[in-house]
Order: sequence, then structure tokens, then C-alpha cells
Amino acid sequence: MNIIFLIAHAAFVLLMGFYLITCLQWFSYKPARIIFHFTKPAWHLYFLILPLAAYFGCEIAASLCAAKFGAAPFHALHIAKILIVAAYALALYFWQRGLDKKLVFTPRVKRFFAILAVCVFSFNVAFYAAGGPILPIFLPLGAALAASFAYERAQAARFKAAARKKLAQVPSLTIIQITASYGKTSIKNFLYQILKSDFRCYKTPRSVNTLAGLVRDVNEALPADTQIYIAEAGARLSGDIAEITEFLAPQIVVVGEIGAQHIEYFKSIENIRKTKLEALTSARLKHAFLHSCTQKSPSECITIYDEGLEICGADLDGIKFSLSLSDDESGASSENSTLHADTSAAGGEGQGDLSLDASGAACAEKYKNSKNYGADFDDANSMSRAERSEREFYEQAARAASDDKICGIKEQGVQEAPNERKILNGRSEQGKRHEFFAPILGKFNAANLAACIKIARFLGLSADKIKSRVAHVGAVEHRLARLDAGGKIIIDDSFNGNLSGMLQSYELMRSYGGRKVIITPGIVESTREDNETLAAKIDEIFDLAIITGELNSEVLQSRIDPAKTIVLKDKRDLQRVLSENTHSGDLILFSNDAPSFI
Repeated sequence: MNIIFLIAHAAFVLLMGFYLITCLQWFSYKPARIIFHFTKPAWHLYFLILPLAAYFGCEIAASLCAAKFGAAPFHALHIAKILIVAAYALALYFWQRGLDKKLVFTPRVKRFFAILAVCVFSFNVAFYAAGGPILPIFLPLGAALAASFAYERAQAARFKAAARKKLAQVPSLTIIQITASYGKTSIKNFLYQILKSDFRCYKTPRSVNTLAGLVRDVNEALPADTQIYIAEAGARLSGDIAEITEFLAPQIVVVGEIGAQHIEYFKSIENIRKTKLEALTSARLKHAFLHSCTQKSPSECITIYDEGLEICGADLDGIKFSLSLSDDESGASSENSTLHADTSAAGGEGQGDLSLDASGAACAEKYKNSKNYGADFDDANSMSRAERSEREFYEQAARAASDDKICGIKEQGVQEAPNERKILNGRSEQGKRHEFFAPILGKFNAANLAACIKIARFLGLSADKIKSRVAHVGAVEHRLARLDAGGKIIIDDSFNGNLSGMLQSYELMRSYGGRKVIITPGIVESTREDNETLAAKIDEIFDLAIITGELNSEVLQSRIDPAKTIVLKDKRDLQRVLSENTHSGDLILFSNDAPSFI
């Protein structure tokens, strides 16, 4: 019985470790965040406090029995604890099954469990041999967490130093750092497509945007001959962008649209705005391109990139918009910059020449962030097997659909409005209004493209060349990407997870004359009110709503006509449900969600 009890006790500690490391992985291994900023505090009650109370409650009950009857019922105590461990394991099993982001067993997680197992065995043997009345739980957990964090911190510091050294070895490298509540991945990808034929460009892969992910990306993937490094910067708390900015020291900064994304962490839009604007603290800042919602004014080193932007039209073929560009707006012709693209070099792609005068440091507000560094390099932006499968399917589907030229590029004649006087970069200049067409979906992408266009002009590309590049820009994966299959129009917007962007995508779908179907879990990280707003719009526009997952199903069902609602509890059934409930000519929108086969 004692051996069985010892095994059960060890399992209980390991199960608690599983819950804690899962929470820590979600929050970039910042303990303060899972204590003070955890989005589901009730989970701590269910999976930490109550199991511990039940487990030690048995000890208290045994002590009371011993005090009253002279002997403790050890066999009953052991049996009760074994039953508690079994119930705890079952509860954690069903809990993790319902998670959208399950624990990824990265090298860091594996190291943690190895350390925890050693600690559990060592402490249990020691206490059992000494005849301790209660076997430890907090001791092995605490020791394992402390040892794991110490090791990872040392490893992180080593990786970060190596990345700094690598960046320093490329003195001509220009770094463009992009941050926003939403749209940063789109800006990154659009900008890369526009610049890659004139410069040797490299962009961060997928949605890598944490300090740990960027350090790892620099160490493992950044080519030594890169001229322009385009990097995303994400944040969940104040100071996150400052950490990334201090590491990258970008010469060009983009702060895009700011909204309520991750509002549960920041508590207010103003806190989000301040955090995003930490990007302006770069010690090498040359120029910043900011969205008007940042509430900053234009100056010699700040451009408000969406000023003067006019959207002429948006449908399922693409977007038309106009933007004012000055003949002297490029950094190449500015007296304060030596940034330029040499497009005369032979060989086409990647043959440009880029240099940067670092004297623009005067544009930065200088300070150093002294926060401790303890990010996880192994776990940075890790993907589950299911996520990789989704991406592989989309890549295959996109290749298959490319022959059909789904978003065929329209020949668009260049139209320029008469010269108009406007303020550019803090000074009055003569500008021309240029008209653009891009074969991508969504009005909001016009602002994202405007940022890219302004940066391209700053780097010396001509307006005509930029127009040509914009006319051939491709959709960003999982962001209003269009596929045609089986006579159906499939719109993949599965990475759009904010209220504003989702509502805009729904309005775009409204223009379709046929039957419209939506597949969505709602907004995962948001309020009930936002999901109610979303549901009302879904009910207004779509003919069939397939709700995936149970997280927001009750809220969504309360605002959507039950006659046109299907709640899908298992995504594995989605393919069958779609084949049974959709027909040729239907438009199908995957909104903030995608099944394993997509």
C-alpha cells in the first residue's frame, strides 16, 4: 500500500506541475502574469486550491481521528488520497481536451518535467526515510520551478548575447520593427513583397513576435547578407515592446492600428497605446511611420501613414484606394538620410544596395528598460501539430487554386490627381495623389498597404514601381485569403481575432449575392459584449452560422436565429457538416477559426 501511495503522491505533484507549466507557457513564462493577470482565475481555484485542500484535508481528518481514537486510519487515508489523485487526473484530462492552446512539449517543457521528476523522487525518498508525517508537495514544485527558471534564464542570456553579436556583425543592416494591436503581420508580409526585388530582405516567419522568438530567429535563420530585416513585435504587458526595441534597436519603426486586443491584460486602450509607442525609444531610430490612432503629430522623423488615405472601392476582387505621395518624400532624397535603393544592379531580386546613416538617433527618446529577462527560447511562438497541419493544408490549397487566378490582378491605369498642398513629415510639400489597386480583400488592408507604400518611398522606390508591386501583392495566409473549390467561394480569415477586423470582414461578405455561411468560435480573448455585437452582425448577414467550440456558444446562440445555427462540439465533424449543409455557389467564411483539414 505504501508503494502505491508513494506513486499516487508523485503523480499528484506531476499533475500540478502539468497545470502550472501549461499556464506559464501561455504567459511567456512570467509567473507574475499567471498570478495577477490570469484571464481565467477560476481555473486556479478548480485545479490548484481545491485539489490541495482535498489532499491535505485527508491529513487533517486523519489527525483528528488520531486525537480522538488514539490511532490514525492510514489505510483509509491512503485510499482517499489515491481517489483524489485519480479524480484530479480525470479533471485535468477533460480540461486540456477543451483548450484551444494545449501544452506544447517543447524542449523547455521536457526539461521542466525531468527536473520535477528528480525533485519529487529525491524529496519523497528523503521525507519517507525520515518518517515525515506529510510528504512534500510545494518543495519539489518550488525547487523544480526555481531550477528550471535559473537554467532557462542563463540559456536565454547566452542566446541573446549571441544574437546581439550577430546583428552587430552586419553594420549595414536596416531593421524595420512593426507593432500594432492588429495588422502587423499583414504589414510585414506586404512590405516584404514590395521590397524583396530591390533589397535582400528577410522577415520573421509566421507570427514570431516575442523577444524570445526574435532572438531565436536572429540566431538560427537571419541570413548574414540581409539588407532589410522586417520584424514583428508583440506585447501583452507594458514593457514588452521596450524589451524588443532595446534588443533590435530598429532604424525604422511602424506602429499600426491600436485597439482592444488583449485588453484583459492592459486594462485600457491608453495602456495599449503607451506600450506600442515604446517602439519610439529605439536608440537608432531614423523614422517612424505611425497610424493616426497613436495620437502623435507628424514631424521630421514621424509620418502618419494613413493621413490622406481614401478608399475608392472594396469587393471580393480587391481594394482600390488613393494616397498622396510627395516627389521629395523618400528618404533617398532627404537631407537627413542616406537610405537608398540601387535598382540599377543586374540580377533583379535582392540586388539592391542599402546604407543607413545612424545619426537619426536624435529622433529617439533614450532610455533603457531594466526588466529581468527570462523568456523561453524553445517555446517561442511554438505551434502544435494540429496548427502545422492547418498551415500545410492551406499551402496546398493555395497552390491548387493559384492556377485559377482567384484574385486575378486587374489592369489599372495610373491616375494622378492635380498637385495638392499637404503637410508631410512636419513640413509643407507639394504632393500628388496616386491611385492604387491591390488584389487582396478588406478595406482595412488599405491602411496596412499605405504604411508599406510610405516606407517604400522612404527607401527610395519610385511611385510607379510601388504601384506595380502593390498590384501584384498576394494575400497574407489566413487573413481574408480566397480559395475557390467545388463551385464554392472559401474565404480563410481564421487569424482575424479582433472585433473591428471581424466586423469589417462580415461587411465585405455582405456584398456577395449568394448564400453566405460562417464558421466561427466567436472572439476567444474578449468580453461577452463584444461577442454579442459579433453575433448580431452574423445574424444580420449570414444564412448559416456554424459555431465551433463551447466557449462562446451560449452567447452567440442568444443573438443568432436558432433556425440557421449549428453548434459543432467536435471539429472533426466539420467536413461532414459542410458537405451536408453547403452547396455550389455558397460563400464560406472561416472567421477566427480553422479546422484541422484547413
